[in-house]
Amino acid sequence: MEPHAENGMPHGGVQVPAVKPISGKELAKALKAGTVTPDFTAWLAYRLQVGGAWLHHLTAKQARQVTGAICADLAAERRKNRPANGNGKRVLYRRNPTEADVDAIVAKLGPDKVMQALDRMTKPRCARTGEMFGASR
Repeated sequence: MEPHAENGMPHGGVQVPAVKPISGKELAKALKAGTVTPDFTAWLAYRLQVGGAWLHHLTAKQARQVTGAICADLAAERRKNRPANGNGKRVLYRRNPTEADVDAIVAKLGPDKVMQALDRMTKPRCARTGEMFGASR
């Protein structure tokens, strides 16, 4: 394995070019638009081979091509790792959440936080409304 420097500083008396990060999403966009020349693709392939460039933020297609993964397996892994909402399901996007969904959300947030939010939402807008219903200040 050849030594390399990340910042292009001399290493062992030899100037080593800096490692260039390449965004996979930007590369895919340029390839689709046809703005990538064959010279650049050859240069990029060489730099990737010798460690002078690295790809990040690959598209799903690029990641599958690199690893040989199946589309369905990648989608299942993405679903497993997406951030949870409420009780781990996407219950807040449903039109009519069930009582169990609401209970799970309250359990996750805590009853104190839910009651504080309810108090803020039902607070009288002006002092006269509070007086009218006998609410104390």
